Amino acid sequence: MNLPTVYRSGRRPALAAPLTGDLPTDTAIAHVLRQVNLLYADVGIYLTPTDSIEAAVNTVVAGETIVLLPGEYYLNSSITIGKRCTLIGIGRVRIRLNDAFVNVTGTDVWFKGIEFVRDVRNAAEGALHFASTALRSRVDECLFDTPSAYGVYVGSAYTAICDCKFLNNVAHTLGDADIYYADGVLNGIVAGNSWSTTRTYVLSYQIATNMSEAANGVAGQLQVRP
Repeated sequence: MNLPTVYRSGRRPALAAPLTGDLPTDTAIAHVLRQVNLLYADVGIYLTPTDSIEAAVNTVVAGETIVLLPGEYYLNSSITIGKRCTLIGIGRVRIRLNDAFVNVTGTDVWFKGIEFVRDVRNAAEGALHFASTALRSRVDECLFDTPSAYGVYVGSAYTAICDCKFLNNVAHTLGDADIYYADGVLNGIVAGNSWSTTRTYVLSYQIATNMSEAANGVAGQLQVRP
């Protein structure tokens, strides 16, 4: 397991290209480096594809940000995020899940700008699984390319899924949903998403739970459960 490089309290040195051996030093990479150095000077942890996401989420201090630099990351086993933190992708960041998923138990966990890809169907879990304790979590501008029953499973109140894209997959079956809010989960927010057309439902939630749903792309159908 590769431990991530940790910098705190503004002590993170400026990055210089190349980040990894397979990333060219070009205008696009230079732009990404400027974004990191100028906008994320106080980041707790930054990762390259050779680093371990699991080690990062275990190491990060509550309230800090983990920045994932461009490239493809691999999770061969599921991980749990049990503390308040942010995971943000800079440039194109892809997490390949194999048969794993990301289990969120901490409050106020935020994902932004990450592609989640899984090659194996897992009927029980989405790429992201929010437990009942993961209150006020958020997913923004992420992409889900998974054959699972759910793209995202939400068991926590006040959790928002916004401006995400859910891709089609031939492994989707009857009853699948891009986003599934568990029974009794209150005050969900779902807005600005682009849906798949191969799952039965784009959004499934229980009636009378104060769901806010708006400005989503047209596809499939909603399931409002009794």
